[in-house]
Amino acid sequence: MLEEEIKSENTPIKRSLSIQLTYIDKLNNDKILPINGNFWNYVDVLSKKMNINKLRGFFYQTMIISDKFKIKEVTNPFDYFRRCQFVAIIHGMALISGYFPYFNSSSGLIKIGPSKDLKKNCTIIDDSTVLDKDSNVIRDSNGELLEPHRGFKLYNSMNSLQQQDILFKLDSMLKELSNILFKIKKSEYEKFDPIDVLQKIAKHCNDNKYQSALNYLSMEVHDTPYLLTQDQRNNLFDDYDSLNNLWESGFITDNHGKFRIYIMCVYFLNSIEKNKMISK
Repeated sequence: MLEEEIKSENTPIKRSLSIQLTYIDKLNNDKILPINGNFWNYVDVLSKKMNINKLRGFFYQTMIISDKFKIKEVTNPFDYFRRCQFVAIIHGMALISGYFPYFNSSSGLIKIGPSKDLKKNCTIIDDSTVLDKDSNVIRDSNGELLEPHRGFKLYNSMNSLQQQDILFKLDSMLKELSNILFKIKKSEYEKFDPIDVLQKIAKHCNDNKYQSALNYLSMEVHDTPYLLTQDQRNNLFDDYDSLNNLWESGFITDNHGKFRIYIMCVYFLNSIEKNKMISK
């Protein structure tokens, strides 16, 4: 039903114009981030039309497709990547809110793929595989503290109440996302420096010991964060110039990493940081 609603509201009879997101750099220069109009419409419609039941169906269907994707039986990889990108957006927002303490140090459900041609341009449901240090063989994670499950395996390791909580927390992010997109369209927000705010997000997660959020964010700015110690992953966000170089070089790609980070920044500034200031 939801897929039919998306098609009826976003039928690409003609290509949608790109959305121009605005931000500033550390010198206060105005910058433009162009986002594909069709993808923007996809995210906008999903965030407005979904309720908990539709989200549950969308989520489970995406998980099912992930199994087919793993064995290269997906007939439309574009649809799968787009689904994962949507889940990644609300998943990241929920992680920096500290909503999944039972994830412990796991990076969660989504894997941000390593860069191809020096650009990160895909998100997938994590298959929870690891490279065995002794045998050099790729195998499933064992679920222990130093080798936590991720993605589909993580979700299936949760009890029924935790699984329900994951969906309810993701659902709570849908309204937040819809409000963010509305504010962006109406230009009802102050321009910000996304690198500066990303550093604030990382500090917020570090201060609150949201290790899963930091481990998830580390995939945005590093190809092999699993080879780093926890301290090294946490410290990836200390160097402004290093992060800015990744942003400007295209390593963090427009319709993917930059868009996820941009949405996360607006959410952090308007919800998390503002609420912290009110509570003081």
